[in-house]
Amino acid sequence: MPNSFRPLRTAEDLYDYCKTYDMGIGSFKFWSVRHFRLIEDELKPNEVVFTAFVGLINKFNYSFAITNDRILLSKQALVSSFVKSISLKNINDITLEKGPIHGFIEIDTAKERVKIVVLKNCADNIHECIHKALDMAKQFSASKASEATASAYSEADELAKFKKLYDDGVITQEEFEAKKRQLLGL
Repeated sequence: MPNSFRPLRTAEDLYDYCKTYDMGIGSFKFWSVRHFRLIEDELKPNEVVFTAFVGLINKFNYSFAITNDRILLSKQALVSSFVKSISLKNINDITLEKGPIHGFIEIDTAKERVKIVVLKNCADNIHECIHKALDMAKQFSASKASEATASAYSEADELAKFKKLYDDGVITQEEFEAKKRQLLGL
């Protein structure tokens, strides 16, 4: 994972990230990009991708992305496609086991276990980046929660100021009600 964060939104960005940072690239660029395009199409407008990688599930190439909200995994076949979303809230643990040739990353959730095969020389890096991405997602959620709290406080504070102006006779009831509707988004 790079030291500085760069936004990853497009299938090409996700593939280039994997190639640059040794996160697996799959058998062919054409197919990896097609897998990542499914993820690109699935991203919500404010969703942030922290890391991406490529691995195998049941001998098929999949692309993976970890966002501020979930883990997305996708596979594009000739006539069908598959996209799965795992909420970060449902993740119990992510472990790494290494064999002679491959690494095995297991995502343990409340409902299932997803076992991903990666090249052994990429396994440590991918595992570390997954955990860094999960930490970044927690920090991201915490900062969004504190922003929401600060916003709610400032709106309530503003409303109290306008109520005082109304009580003191500085503004009319209509002006107070208009400001209240504006602040509360009504």
